[in-house]
Amino acid sequence: MLEGPERRLFTRVATRLEIDLETQDGLELRGVLTNLSARGFFLRTQEFAFPGSECLIQLYPLGRSRRALVASGRIVREGQGGLGIEFENLPHETFELVRTLIPGSAEDPELVENELLNRLSMPPGQY
Repeated sequence: MLEGPERRLFTRVATRLEIDLETQDGLELRGVLTNLSARGFFLRTQEFAFPGSECLIQLYPLGRSRRALVASGRIVREGQGGLGIEFENLPHETFELVRTLIPGSAEDPELVENELLNRLSMPPGQY
């Protein structure tokens, strides 16, 4: 396993998106997604949820008054004031949102575009 800054396989960009998340055991969280990558995101929250829990994700790119984009994921870590969530299923519309947000904010948009295209070819659990 890679250590330190080199362990990240995907470029992260700072963002602020409103999000609702519901875990498989019924815990409902509302918060702000603070960074995003092709692999997942960090949800700033004071709530605890068990790593390994599957979750339903609703993203609100235009605010809560607009329709949410959905995805499914898994909590991969807890701590540092929030939860690390890994995407497991990104419907096309949600993937396109991620594809628009990340390269537009990244230092190397071409690298990020390649990461996104590579992510499409990886089976769940491999990214």
